[in-house]
Amino acid sequence: SNFPECRHTEPWLHKIGVTCPLDGGEVVERKTRKGRTFYGCSNYPECDFTSWKKPLANPCPQCGGLLVVANKNHAQCTQCEEQFSLDQVSVEEASAN
Repeated sequence: SNFPECRHTEPWLHKIGVTCPLDGGEVVERKTRKGRTFYGCSNYPECDFTSWKKPLANPCPQCGGLLVVANKNHAQCTQCEEQFSLDQVSVEEASAN
């Protein structure tokens, strides 16, 4: 049989283009053992940042904190808890470029 001698596999990490608010690493999409999606820092276990909600690349307009998708139409800041419409956040991102 030609079964590979090495059975070690690395987890498949999907980068989402957001920097970690704690250490500046890359935020990646991961899956739990049961298949639920969460987002964490690629520098784990040195950095313990995790979020069930998808982080957005642009910062909060008020405090500069991390924005996450709260629901279909809104984004929420993880620091000041302020909510913004996704349209408003994407318009601000487009005007900044």
